[in-house]
Amino acid sequence: MFIYQKSLCVGVALCVVLLFATFSAANDKHSCRSGNGNSIPPAAYVNTCGGCHIAYPAWLLPATSWSKIMSNLGDHFGAEVTVSPEDAAIVESWLKEQAAGSGASRRGDKVARRLSGQSPLRVTETPWFVHKHRKIPDSKSFADCGSCHKEAAQGIYDD
Repeated sequence: MFIYQKSLCVGVALCVVLLFATFSAANDKHSCRSGNGNSIPPAAYVNTCGGCHIAYPAWLLPATSWSKIMSNLGDHFGAEVTVSPEDAAIVESWLKEQAAGSGASRRGDKVARRLSGQSPLRVTETPWFVHKHRKIPDSKSFADCGSCHKEAAQGIYDD
């Protein structure tokens, strides 16, 4: 009787572990959630950046790229971005924590491997992005992720 109960407990524990591992892998594949659970972007990022274009997942660029972008908000691709120094610091910190190569997501690690030390300023110029979109005819604006990826606003790009 004791051996049966022990085997049952081990079996249940194994099922729980496998279920958790499956859920975690699915979560990383289908979203921009990070390993440390801090993937929710700051409101300043969503409101300021998302006001003009999609608030890109931080894992699409390395920390060096985000630092360059954040240091030149006065001329952000031809536009002036106004944000308080406090909000800018919060946003930059979050972007760097979640950036490609930070270990925060598997996708970010894939992006970083393809960068080979580069620090592009545009998501659309990363080798990972170019590779993923190589079969798509020229688009007027790859910045409109939602035109193809219906759940882009939720960080899901598997369309």
